[in-house]
Amino acid sequence: MERFRPNIVSVGHDAYADETWQEIKIGDTVLEFDHRTTRCLITNVNWDGVRTDETIKNLRKHRPRCEKTNKPVFGSYFTVKQTGNIKPGDKIVLVKSRSA
Repeated sequence: MERFRPNIVSVGHDAYADETWQEIKIGDTVLEFDHRTTRCLITNVNWDGVRTDETIKNLRKHRPRCEKTNKPVFGSYFTVKQTGNIKPGDKIVLVKSRSA
C-alpha cells in the first residue's frame, strides 16, 4: 500500500469500490470524484529503496488503462466539496454513486 502514497485508505469496502463513488462524506467533509489515478514507475520503488518491476507489471496486466496516457489506473482523486475535519477511524459514507 505504501508504494501508492494514498492520503485516504478505504477499509471495509469491496475492492475498487471507489470507482463507483461520485460523492462521499468522511467526518463532516464532503468529497466529489474528480478523476481516476494513473500509476507510474515510482510504484516499483519501496520506501526502503528496494526496486522491483512486479508492481507496475501487475497493474498493467490486471487494471484498465488511461485512454490518454496508456498508464494503468488504480485509485481515485476527489476534490473537496464541503470542508470539514477528517480523523483516523472516520467512516466513508457513500452519498452518491456513478457508473465505473
